[in-house]
Amino acid sequence: MLTTVMAYLLIGCFLVLERALRQGQQATSLEAGEADRGSTRRLGEAFAFTVLALLMAPALNVLYIGRLPSRTGW
Repeated sequence: MLTTVMAYLLIGCFLVLERALRQGQQATSLEAGEADRGSTRRLGEAFAFTVLALLMAPALNVLYIGRLPSRTGW
């Protein structure tokens, strides 16, 4: 449980720092520029999927969804 809470805190710190360090109109905009080709939006979607998976992990763990049999472990 402590590991999950620490992961949530690290993600929160990353989001705050990411937003604070972006400077200028072009850096804060989600509009795709000529050189961007939509990569910023795709990275954001991938990050959102990762955060969603992290939020769902404890619930899936309780429901025994995604667990491998014990004989497949170390």
